[in-house]
Amino acid sequence: MSKTNFPTRAAVLKHLQTTGWQVGRSAFYQHCDEGKLERDPDGSYSPAAVDRYASTFCRRLATGKRLSAGIAEQREAIRLEREKVRLKKEQRELELIEGKSIPAGEVERMIVGRAVAMLAHLRAMTQTRAGDWIHIVNGDHSRAPELIAEVWDNIEEHLATFARDVEFTVKFLPDGVVEVNP
Repeated sequence: MSKTNFPTRAAVLKHLQTTGWQVGRSAFYQHCDEGKLERDPDGSYSPAAVDRYASTFCRRLATGKRLSAGIAEQREAIRLEREKVRLKKEQRELELIEGKSIPAGEVERMIVGRAVAMLAHLRAMTQTRAGDWIHIVNGDHSRAPELIAEVWDNIEEHLATFARDVEFTVKFLPDGVVEVNP
């Protein structure tokens, strides 16, 4: 086996044919176009890629059989699965860049921040309105339902203000990413 890369497809084809692989010119070039023979970034073909291609897609000239069809098929299935995972990852990164998704950790920080802000607002409202609430019932316990109604009205008013700042829908995806739509 050669230790240097093959510079062209023609060089790979010649190597395969001279080393006992049964491969036709048309089929070989079609396989290359389909990406079955991996190309290095510089455009050459590594001996390892050529060996993987041969054992997966070519038959031995002497026997007419693939070297290890089962293993080769498994290897190809694994390669395809890796490509699918890589594509999913790239799609998820694109969604993040386009603002279609937000990482779950960031959404959690936003929710916690907004919850802390809401609690602070409710605490301040309680302190500032306590005098008004006491005045409403004049210290009369029998007017407790009236006091409760006023407190709930005030809480709902603050929650409405809190909710108005940002409105969005959140969708938690299985891979830990959260999709947010305005």
